[in-house]
Amino acid sequence: MKPEILSTLSFLLFAFTTNLPLVLDTNGNPIPPARRYYIFPAIWKASVAQGPMLSGIFCIQKYGFLSNSYKLVFCPDHSSTCSDIGTYDNNEGGKRLVLTQDSPLIVVFENAYKPDATINMKDALLITLSLFALSSNLPLGFSQGGQQVRNIYGKPIFSGGRYYVEPSIFGPTGGGVGLDTTDNSTCPVTVLQDYSEIASGMVVKFTIPESTGTISMGIPLDISFEDKPWCATSSKWVLVADNFPAKWVGIGGAQDHPGKEIITGKFNIQKANVGYKLVFCDTAGTCTNIARYEEDKGRRLILSNAGMPFEISFVNALP
Repeated sequence: MKPEILSTLSFLLFAFTTNLPLVLDTNGNPIPPARRYYIFPAIWKASVAQGPMLSGIFCIQKYGFLSNSYKLVFCPDHSSTCSDIGTYDNNEGGKRLVLTQDSPLIVVFENAYKPDATINMKDALLITLSLFALSSNLPLGFSQGGQQVRNIYGKPIFSGGRYYVEPSIFGPTGGGVGLDTTDNSTCPVTVLQDYSEIASGMVVKFTIPESTGTISMGIPLDISFEDKPWCATSSKWVLVADNFPAKWVGIGGAQDHPGKEIITGKFNIQKANVGYKLVFCDTAGTCTNIARYEEDKGRRLILSNAGMPFEISFVNALP
């Protein structure tokens, strides 16, 4: 088998076992390492000038709803803060690539054709069978349990860390989560997702009791906001049951929700189609997805296994 095919197969095996989304070229094919590609802006073309080199790593992140469109991200060594790659017009007939927190450069990847890297039928069959074994959960020589939950830059998230919880796809799906008043409450104790995609919401902390290590999928954990409203007893997330059509996510305790039932249980994070989803498991062992319900002030987080769960990503909150 050709080295290029071995590289492709190893890359696909890694992607499937780590549950990381695949980066696709303009033809919809996964791009493996050590292949040659042209990088074009997704909508407009620009010449890119050289810039200074910094010590760190680059990664690729999906961006928006454009087909197979991405952005480049740079993460400096010895720092948890990563920045998008944007452009700067240097008035010299081109655009310089720079670090930015504003508008990223949206790119696509076009395969640089190599005649000796074509895949024959035998190689294609081997790759197909390997992917089938992975996707159908057939036994493999390694475990897929205990997979780490990762932020939008592919880095693990930690118990006690500070994060924004945002939709896994940027755009009309809305922004981050926060608090507001609902029904007859005068204190903002209902967890809502903001309708605006540019709103990051409030800083959230995920906590595994007596642990500051990485968070794995399926691990029971507590969720709380970093900031607590003055009128609430706690910023810890709880499940509330009342005459609302579904159980919903709030903060605090019984004192913050008079006349309503507080459901005992734990949250956990699981892989979704795109990104992750939150799941609540009560003390009886019944687990239900966290979904959304349209309200005037935002989308209320509710329990529901009907329809699509709220698919989320994790963005590090700056100090």
